[in-house]
Amino acid sequence: MKLIKNGMVFFEGKLNNYDILIDGERIVGIGEFNPDGKEIIDATGLLILPGGIDMHVHFNDPGYTHRETFKTGSMGAASSGITTVVDMPCTSIPQVRDVKSLHEKLNVISKESFVDFCLYGGVTGEEVRKGEFSKLKEQWEEGVIGFKIYGYSSAPTYERVSYGEMKELFSFASDFDALFTIHAEDFSLVDHFTRLMLKEGRKDALAWIQARVYEAEPLCIWASSRIAMEEGVRLHIAHLSTGEGGIIIKERKEEGAKITVETTPHYLLLSEEDLLRDPIKVKTSPPVRGEWDRETLWELLKDGIIDAIASDHFSANWEKEKLKENIFEVGAGISGIDTIFPLIFSEGVMKGKITLKRFVEIISENPAKIVHIYPRKGVILPGSDADLVFIDTKRKWKIKGESFFSKGKYTPFEGREIFGKVVKTMIRGEVVFDLEKGFLVEPGFGKWIKREY
Repeated sequence: MKLIKNGMVFFEGKLNNYDILIDGERIVGIGEFNPDGKEIIDATGLLILPGGIDMHVHFNDPGYTHRETFKTGSMGAASSGITTVVDMPCTSIPQVRDVKSLHEKLNVISKESFVDFCLYGGVTGEEVRKGEFSKLKEQWEEGVIGFKIYGYSSAPTYERVSYGEMKELFSFASDFDALFTIHAEDFSLVDHFTRLMLKEGRKDALAWIQARVYEAEPLCIWASSRIAMEEGVRLHIAHLSTGEGGIIIKERKEEGAKITVETTPHYLLLSEEDLLRDPIKVKTSPPVRGEWDRETLWELLKDGIIDAIASDHFSANWEKEKLKENIFEVGAGISGIDTIFPLIFSEGVMKGKITLKRFVEIISENPAKIVHIYPRKGVILPGSDADLVFIDTKRKWKIKGESFFSKGKYTPFEGREIFGKVVKTMIRGEVVFDLEKGFLVEPGFGKWIKREY
């Protein structure tokens, strides 16, 4: 058995100097215990929180390993306090759109991951038009946590789902409580204004903002959430960027919709001015928005309307995909897995924007509940996996992309001062990462965590 002593532990909504007793992979006790015969982990001066769950990453593996691999991406996760990641189905070869491709992907990434992982299943307009709904149910029964769909898709091989197809899809899935996570941008608006920018020969950063027009997200959220309400399915809004979209979600929740939403550090901390100043590092979709949107997202996060924080980590190859003069050719996506936990802890908790309790909810507890792995994950409780993050709250440091373990060694947060440093990450009772000793397990330690209910 292991016994963690002398740390300040977040347990049942408050901090206290508890011991944590671990037997194998699980927590078996929280309180005060006799240390005799146990392996002692001294956490003097450290804050101990549940491991973070990043419910939106693109690790591009297999198929696009010049961008990222599950090994490097999961190293970035472990180093920053993330103990479970949820990987998307659309940025790998093969894409995960049936059970066969799911297991082809698993055969590769299961040998690589340092952290535990869940997987999304995939469905596009193509499957709906062909009536291939059995693929959906088979993936669900295999243990995927939900399905990724796009209102507007930049990937020609992973088609969007139109509103008509969405209604048919949601109707089919309503009898097995499936979760659909949507990239919410309205196709007609984005397609029209993208074509207009290209016709005008625009290459500048402002053209990206004007192509991914503001109204596209609120409109898609309104329509998709209305369809989800009518059909009775769970809908999760990915990477919320607009305050107006957040207000619509608030109204839907008040109406009783089964809707949840995540936002990302870049939508909370960056604005259009940052994109215009540094388009290569800041370009993503949807684009970062205005100051009112940033402030509104913080308020929605504090008030419990925004349920979760995710990184939407996507690492494009710097030389081949990022260094372009034409904004439409610059690889979209922000490298965020190495910084998600410390950024929001520092900017949110340490600067007083949100409480520690709220931080634990958005980074651990709520993501686990949304993807149906709670209380195995996302909480410090007897019976839960011993996924723990040890933080030195007195330590200050600056973000440097060159020090990232992921392949995305560029960041729009370069040089930002952070208050609070992750010094140790434990997964299922094993210390995976130690700031002084490095990684203490081998690739493949991370397990596939299937949806539990």
